Amino acid sequence: MLRFAFILGLVPAALMGSHIVGKQVATAIETQIGASAVESLFLLEVDWAEVSVNGLTMTVAGLAPNREAKDRTLSTLRQLSRFVTVIDRVGVSQAPELAPSPVPAWSGGPPEVMVELHRTVDGITLTGHLAGAAMRRDLLSAIRSRLPEVRVLDLTGTDAEPRPDSWRREFDVAAMGIAALPNAHVRAVPGRVTVEGVAKNSAAGLAATRLLEAAATEAVAVELAIEAPMPVISPFRFRAMTDRRYGFEILECAARGVEEAGAIADLVAAIEGRFQQTCAVGLGGPDVAWAVAVEAGLDALGRLGAGTLEIDSTLVRLTAAAEIDPEAVKAAMAELAEALPPGLTLAPEPGWTFALDQASRARERFWLHFTRADGEIRLAGMVPGETELWALRTYARALVGGGRVDLLLQVSDEGAPPRGWQEAAIVAISALAELEAGSAKLAEQTLRVTARLPSPETAALFHRSVEAQVPEGWAARTELTVDLPAAVAAIPADPQRCVTQLNDVVADRSLLFDSGSAVLSDESVPQIIALGAVLARCEPVSVEIAGHTDSFGREAFNLRLSQARAEAVRAALVAAGVEPDWLVAQGYGEKRPIATNKTEAGRAKNRRIAFSLLE
Repeated sequence: MLRFAFILGLVPAALMGSHIVGKQVATAIETQIGASAVESLFLLEVDWAEVSVNGLTMTVAGLAPNREAKDRTLSTLRQLSRFVTVIDRVGVSQAPELAPSPVPAWSGGPPEVMVELHRTVDGITLTGHLAGAAMRRDLLSAIRSRLPEVRVLDLTGTDAEPRPDSWRREFDVAAMGIAALPNAHVRAVPGRVTVEGVAKNSAAGLAATRLLEAAATEAVAVELAIEAPMPVISPFRFRAMTDRRYGFEILECAARGVEEAGAIADLVAAIEGRFQQTCAVGLGGPDVAWAVAVEAGLDALGRLGAGTLEIDSTLVRLTAAAEIDPEAVKAAMAELAEALPPGLTLAPEPGWTFALDQASRARERFWLHFTRADGEIRLAGMVPGETELWALRTYARALVGGGRVDLLLQVSDEGAPPRGWQEAAIVAISALAELEAGSAKLAEQTLRVTARLPSPETAALFHRSVEAQVPEGWAARTELTVDLPAAVAAIPADPQRCVTQLNDVVADRSLLFDSGSAVLSDESVPQIIALGAVLARCEPVSVEIAGHTDSFGREAFNLRLSQARAEAVRAALVAAGVEPDWLVAQGYGEKRPIATNKTEAGRAKNRRIAFSLLE
């Protein structure tokens, strides 16, 4: 059976303030290389190989049935990426084969054209095989024309069969799909584009579906698998009114599913009622027999003959018109109280102060605490029902995309929380989704948000946004601090400052290569990540990556080695998302020493990668 292992542990504590970015890029590189290796071995029908990826090194072990199978497998894996070193630990069986294994017709030649685009909150990762550098530029151009600010990690190869005539249209459709969905996977082959993903909401999902369906042509088919979370309805409410002249009119209606909405529509049709708006279907409803409650409420409203009905989550209010006899009102209220399903409460008459005070005390014990850190949102606290619990979880998952939602909510039977709590909770989750780290607390009808922001302007905008969105009756309190180092780091670096920071990275810790080769050592992965993070903050720049060696060995060999090492660094930075046009590799061999070559310490200083600004 094919075995595959990821070996992580690439990034030390902190490099240039980019620990999180470094971890994400390193993990993305390993994951994509590993996934490509697994797919390649599966297509080759290789079940004897064990592959592990550690940084920029791929180790292949196992017992091949023959020399041809071993060579074919290693050759395929070496084509996955230009900067990955493949270590051969494969043996060859000495036993004769019982029967030849079938080999795909294309396995001895270049692979077919295929590209996959995977978009998450961290950016877009590209894998697959393209036919030359021009084809890769077309793909990147199509993506950046729609998503100029999104980071792109390019892990594609350029060793595929020649470009198909229709391929530019596939690129346009693929870029359209990846731009329409914040969390998506797109696969494009000549004549077909497959788009899978999750939209922010049902409206966005419908818009993306219509857009991509319209993009299909006779030459390019489009396959879609787009999901969208149900919207959260808050407040979750049913409101109706009636009088003897005009009959029943439905002012507001919410339902937890299409079936429940249909049942309510049947109830309204049976009493010849009119909808001002059809039932909205979504999450947020209480864990009660909602349609049964609506039926009981409409029956009671019909007995009154004139009045209003409101079912707000778990609280039911029946109000009679002024001309209705008080005894008739009491009778209708008693019948409604008996008919309501468990979990709902009929609002009492004004004189029932004890029950209201008791409910108020229960509401004060209600609380929620949300935190955001390391791409994760944690939801803790008390909610009145399972439906509300999963509604908050679904909403949080929709906002954080590929991030994790840690659910620590508990269902409380201590009474209904204050009016507007769901709206306040949604405001809190929305606010945290915009942050890298922070916390929000809901208690005593106050939303408190604590966060660290990069600038005073951002903090002011954040506070005003939270304050404007909290529901009526709720107060907003924010405790915001400004991260001045982050604010300075976020300022785009001019070209000269950019080059200075690049040289600072390699001055603190040199880029290392395997002895006598241009293969980057695993220990250099953190430096590549740090260099990529610096370039991500730079204004458009043209940088020379200069390779230098000591004087040990022949001069011609040293010149070739320095050029190869400079090109290896350039390739690794491009793979980490740096614009290829920004970087030029140049080898100088032993011609530009910065220390004596007579001592080991001096020779170590001369073996270096340096950066300079090109005019």
